Amino acid sequence: SITITAEPNNELVSVSGTDKQPLTVGNSVFHVIVTAEDGEENDYAVSVEKLSCDVSLKFLTVNGDTILPSGDTYNVTVNDMVESATIEAFPSFSGAIVRGEDEKPLNAGNNRFEITVTAENGDEHVYTVNIYRQSGDAALTSITVSPGLLVPEFSPDIFAYTLQISDKEKEFTVETELDSPGAEVSGARTYKTDVQSTVVIKVTAEGGNENIYTLTVDRFSSDATLKSLTLNNGAIPLRFSSDIFEYRVEVEDEVTDITIGGEANHPEATVSGRGPHSLNYGENTFQVTVRAEDTEIGIETSETYTVTVHRISNDPALKSLTIAPAELVPPFDPDITQYTAGVSHQVSSIAIDIETNYPLATCLVSNGDDFGEPGIKPLNVGQNVFGISVFAENKKYYRAYWVRITRGATPTGFHEAGTPAALHVYTANGRLHVDTPAAERVNIYSVTGTLLYSFDKPAGAFRLSAFSFHPASILIVKGSSGWVRKVMM
Repeated sequence: SITITAEPNNELVSVSGTDKQPLTVGNSVFHVIVTAEDGEENDYAVSVEKLSCDVSLKFLTVNGDTILPSGDTYNVTVNDMVESATIEAFPSFSGAIVRGEDEKPLNAGNNRFEITVTAENGDEHVYTVNIYRQSGDAALTSITVSPGLLVPEFSPDIFAYTLQISDKEKEFTVETELDSPGAEVSGARTYKTDVQSTVVIKVTAEGGNENIYTLTVDRFSSDATLKSLTLNNGAIPLRFSSDIFEYRVEVEDEVTDITIGGEANHPEATVSGRGPHSLNYGENTFQVTVRAEDTEIGIETSETYTVTVHRISNDPALKSLTIAPAELVPPFDPDITQYTAGVSHQVSSIAIDIETNYPLATCLVSNGDDFGEPGIKPLNVGQNVFGISVFAENKKYYRAYWVRITRGATPTGFHEAGTPAALHVYTANGRLHVDTPAAERVNIYSVTGTLLYSFDKPAGAFRLSAFSFHPASILIVKGSSGWVRKVMM
C-alpha cells in the first residue's frame, strides 16, 4: 500500500484521493482531486511503479521433464545413456531474471548445478539441481578364491576362468570387488567343493547393464598313494598295501642290484625313485615318492614309501685280530690264516679280540674241545692252538684262522750270593712276588738297564701277574727303599 498526502493552497479548497491506497506490482496511477470554492476542479495524477521481489520458480524442467522441488532443491535421476542435461527454469514473475540454465555435460554419479533467480527489485535466490547419472559400469576389479587358483589371472575384461582346487578341500569362498559402488553382484559366496562344478557371478550396473563371469571348477586329485610296488618285476616278494609306507626285504649276496617298480593310484600323480639301484652288503634304503596331481597348483601333497633291502654278506674274513699281551707273528693280515706267538710262563691267559670284516659275520674260538666266544682264554704251559672260525652272514662261506701260542716253562727264582733277603723277590706260577715291609715303588729293568715296567706295592707281600717277558730272560727288580734283586723268568 501507499499513503498519499496533499496540502491545498487555500483553506477553502477541498482535496480528495489522499490517504492510504492499495499498491500492486507494476505501474499504479492515483488521482488527487482539488475542488476550489467556486466548484472548479483540478486532477492531479500520481503514477507509482512497484518493483517485484518474487524470486520463486513456477517450475523447472530437465531435458523437457518437469521436476518437482524439495524445498530449494531439485533431484532427478537419469540412466547411464544420458550424457548431458538441458535445464530450463521458469520464474513465477515474468520479469525475474534466471541464470544457470543451458545444456550441461553429465558424469557418472551426482552432478550438482545451481540456478540463480534475480527478482525485479534485485533480490536473488539460488536453487540446487542434483542430476544423478546412473553408472553403466558392470565390471569387477577383482575376483579372489580361497583356497584355490584362478586361471588365468583376473582381468576385468576376461569373463571365463578355471578354478583349480585340490579335492581335499571341503569348500571354497569366492569374493569380488566392484568397479562401481552402485552396482550389485550375485554369486560371491562359499561353495562345497565336491558339489559345485560352475560358479556364475552376475554384476548388474545401476543403469541395468549386466556382465557374467563364469568360474569352471577343476578339482585336482590329492591322491599320493601307490597302486603297486614291485622289486625286480615281482621276482622279490613284497607284501604291498597302499597304506603301508615302510618295507624290508632280504636278498642273497649274489643279488647285486635291484629294480624298483611302482604305479600311482591316480594317473596324474608323479612317482620318483623307481628304476635300478645297486646294492651294498647290509642295509640299502630307497625311497619312492608320490606327488599328487594337486602339486601342480602348489599344494605339495606327497607320500614316501621306504624300501630297505638287506643284502646278505658272503664275507667270512676278519678285519682285525689281536692277542694280548702277546703279538702275532707275522702281523695280522686278513688273507693270512696261520699265526704264532710266545709268552712267558707268568702269562696264564690271553685275551683274544676279534673284529669281522662284515659286522654280521659270526665267530667261534676253539681250543681242543673247548668252543666259545672270543675273549679271555687260559694258557697251558707249552703250545696252545686256537682255531678261529668265521662264518659269513649267509652261512655259506667259512674261513678258519689258526693261532699257536707257546707259553714258557716254570721259571726258577734265584738271588745274589750273600743276601738271604733275596727270597723276598721271586717268580712262581707265572707271577712276580715281592714281599717287603714297606709300601714302595717297584721298577723292573732288563739286564741292559732298560725300564720295562713299574708299579706301586703296598706294605707286605704282593704278587704281580699283569706283565709279560720273554721266557728265560733275566730281570733286575729295584725297590724305592733301596734294595735290588735279580730274577730269572
